[in-house]
Amino acid sequence: YTQKDVIDLVQFFIHENVWRVNVPSSLLRLAAKAVDILPYHYTSHHEVDLMLADEFPSGDPAVQTFADLGIQPHTLELAALQYIRHYRPPQHEEDPMEPRGYKAFRKPPVPVNNKDIVA
Repeated sequence: YTQKDVIDLVQFFIHENVWRVNVPSSLLRLAAKAVDILPYHYTSHHEVDLMLADEFPSGDPAVQTFADLGIQPHTLELAALQYIRHYRPPQHEEDPMEPRGYKAFRKPPVPVNNKDIVA
């Protein structure tokens, strides 16, 4: 995912517009070096370099993947809402958790009487 993809996803889930400003990397790195001088800084020029680096899986066969470890990863779209839902405005608090009709978070209905129970 790119940073734009993540920002768009958060914007979709919290139902609010999020300001996005594209800053040239050289200017951002210069600002981060200036902030490095302060005793309490929020970022560093090293973090700016890490934000600009793409992470792709290696082609090396010795590197283990999720499948090798028996892990089934979730997509960001399905996992993100449970963490950022409390940032929604109050009028959207009761909106469903599923993104675009996905029903993974919905519990099955509880049977009301014996007629509703399917064996």
